[in-house]
Amino acid sequence: MAKRGTTQMTGRDKAGLNQSVYHALEIIDYLTGKDWSRVKDIAQALGLDTARVHRLLNTMLHMDYIEYDPKTRLYRLGMKFYSISYHMSKDHSLVNVAREHMEWAAGQLCETINLGMLSSNHMEMTHVYRLDGNAKALQGLSPIGSSKSLHASAIGKAILAFRPLREQQGIVPRLDYVKYTDTTICTQEGLLEELGAVAEQGYAVDDGEYHKDMFCIAYPVFSAGGIAEAGISVTTLRPCPPERQEQFKAVLAQAAKRISAALKRG
Repeated sequence: MAKRGTTQMTGRDKAGLNQSVYHALEIIDYLTGKDWSRVKDIAQALGLDTARVHRLLNTMLHMDYIEYDPKTRLYRLGMKFYSISYHMSKDHSLVNVAREHMEWAAGQLCETINLGMLSSNHMEMTHVYRLDGNAKALQGLSPIGSSKSLHASAIGKAILAFRPLREQQGIVPRLDYVKYTDTTICTQEGLLEELGAVAEQGYAVDDGEYHKDMFCIAYPVFSAGGIAEAGISVTTLRPCPPERQEQFKAVLAQAAKRISAALKRG
C-alpha cells in the first residue's frame, strides 16, 4: 500500500535526484498530520535503514524542522513549519482572495471550511488554508500543507472533474487507488463515472471515503483563465442529514462563485 498523501516513484523517476534530500522530504511527508513517531516506525514505513533515518532526523532537528522528546525518544515536525505555513498562507494570492469568502461561509455554517489546490504533479490535492468549525473531532485531520490523493478527496474530485477531458484521461490511470475506507473509490472506471456525475451536478461529495467519520462537499474554484485550479469544501461529522447538505451546497456554491469572480478580476 502507498504511503498516505504521497505519490509513488519508480527507480527511473528517482534517477538524478539527491537521495539524502529525497529521503529527508519523505520523512517530513510521513510526519505531516501525525503527533509523535518512533524512528523505527518511520524507517519501516519508508523502507529505510534505521541509522539513516536517525541521521536525517538529527540534521533536521538542528535546523528546527524536527522536534525531539528525549523522555519518550519520539519525533514530530518542528516549529519551523509554523513559520513556513504562516508566510505561505499570508503571501499566497489564492488564500488572500479566498479568505474573506471562507470566513463568510464559516460564519453561515459554523463548520470547518477548507481550501485546496491541485498539486504540481497533478496527482494530489494540497490543503492551503482552513478555518476550523465546532467539531473538535475533525481538527487536525487535514492540516494545512497535507495532501490527499484526488480519488479520495471531495476537493480533488471537484477540481479533476472540471479539468480538460484529455488531462483527466492522463491523470486517472496514474493515480494510486489506496483504499482508505469501505466506500473509497478504488478503480479507474469508478472514478471516471464519479467525475461525470460531479461535472453534471457541479459539486463533489466525500461521504466517508477518506475517513469513515468525515463528510465533505466541495465546489471548484476557477482561475483567471477559467481553469479549475482549486476547490473549497465544508467538512462535518457523519452522518450528515439531507437538509444540512442542502445548506452546505447553497453557501459553498456562492462562496466558490465569489472567489472565482475575484480571481478573474485579478
